[in-house]
Amino acid sequence: MERMSVTGRRGDAVFALCVDSGEYPESLQPQKFYRVLPDRNAERYDEIRVVDDSGEDYLYPAEYFLPIEPPKPREVASPRAFLANLDVIRGRRLTA
Repeated sequence: MERMSVTGRRGDAVFALCVDSGEYPESLQPQKFYRVLPDRNAERYDEIRVVDDSGEDYLYPAEYFLPIEPPKPREVASPRAFLANLDVIRGRRLTA
């Protein structure tokens, strides 16, 4: 499994999806998103620090989580560009 990394863009919150609660069913729920806090020391031991259901942050095995990639900012297209793209998808070209 790929190593979990918690480096995100500056100021962005990083989240992970729990895929296994392991020995911690009281604190973790599979298929739930958890906030990840940076902890370089924990990463060396294949652990990550998450804010669990208790509201506190604890170390858990990184294999219990999948990293969630934050969405990239979208570019706002003009109405003309939108229509041009729509026509290209339909197989037509918009004339100037």
